[in-house]
Amino acid sequence: MGAEYNRRVKTVPYKITIKVPDKVYAKTPFQVTGEVTLDGSPVAGAKVTLYVNGEPKGEVYTSSDGRYVITTMLDEGEHVLKTLAEISVVEPKTLALVIGTVASGAAIVYAAKKLKEKK
Repeated sequence: MGAEYNRRVKTVPYKITIKVPDKVYAKTPFQVTGEVTLDGSPVAGAKVTLYVNGEPKGEVYTSSDGRYVITTMLDEGEHVLKTLAEISVVEPKTLALVIGTVASGAAIVYAAKKLKEKK
């Protein structure tokens, strides 16, 4: 007969953040930044993938301080950015962006600080 095992599931408080610059221009590269932490301590070497409108657009590994930087570029319009760390207990973070054309023809993202972060 096989041995019996007691299994316990423990919730591990990993966290991932996502940030974009206050101004982002259409078809111009910009950086998506953030960090992955566990109980407030940085997680080095976590694989972070950036999704734009559900499509993967880049991946990097966190540095020794848990931070990541992914450079991307967007067309004019509404976009949803999500970062996901390959640590099964990390909840992805999602950020909605709207890129519109101003009178001069330059396209900008409305100030990121005014955007609501989705969980």
